[in-house]
Amino acid sequence: MIVFGLGNPGLKYRRTRHNVGFMLIDRMLSPGRTGKRTAKSTEYRGRGTAELFVKPRTYMNLSGLSVKDVLQRTKRTPADIIVCHDDKDIPLGEIRVKHKGGAAGHNGIQSIIDELKTDGFARVRIGISRLPDMPLSEYVLEKFSEDEIPELEKALATAEKAVMDIAKNGIISAQNKYNKKAITGGNT
Repeated sequence: MIVFGLGNPGLKYRRTRHNVGFMLIDRMLSPGRTGKRTAKSTEYRGRGTAELFVKPRTYMNLSGLSVKDVLQRTKRTPADIIVCHDDKDIPLGEIRVKHKGGAAGHNGIQSIIDELKTDGFARVRIGISRLPDMPLSEYVLEKFSEDEIPELEKALATAEKAVMDIAKNGIISAQNKYNKKAITGGNT
C-alpha cells in the first residue's frame, strides 16, 4: 500500500488544519527517517504492508498530480492507495474510513479523483470540526489552538491504527472497526 498524507508544503502551513495528513505521515515515520524528494512529492520507505508514505509537494488543490505521478512511477493502481486528509464535517478528535464517493467539497480529494479518473480509493478522514464564521479557505489554513491539541493527537493516534488496519486487513475491516461511532450516530 501507498499512504498519501495531504497538506501544503512549507513552514507557513505547518500545524494547520489542512495539514493533518502531513502530520499523520510524520507521526507514522520513525524519527530521523529521511525522504526522497521528487518534483511532485516527498516519499519515505515504510514497513510491512504500508511500504511507501508520500507527502505531495504540489499544494493541496493539486494533490492529484502527485498521486498520479507516484502511481505511474510505481506501476500501482488507485486500489493500492490510502489517502489521509482533513474533513470539516467530522468533529475534531474523530476519524472515518471511507472507500469511494465524491470529494464533499475537498479540493485535494477532487484533484485526485480528476487525475485518476476514479473515486475508488481508500480514505482516512480526520476531523477538524465545522468551521466558525469565517470562509472555509481561511479556516483550514488556521493553526490548531493549544486547547485543540489533545483532541488532534487522539485523532492522529486513531488514524494511524486505521491506516495500518487497512493495509493489513482491508478497507471493510477498518470501516467496521473505526466507523462504529459514526454508524451508531447515523452518520457514515
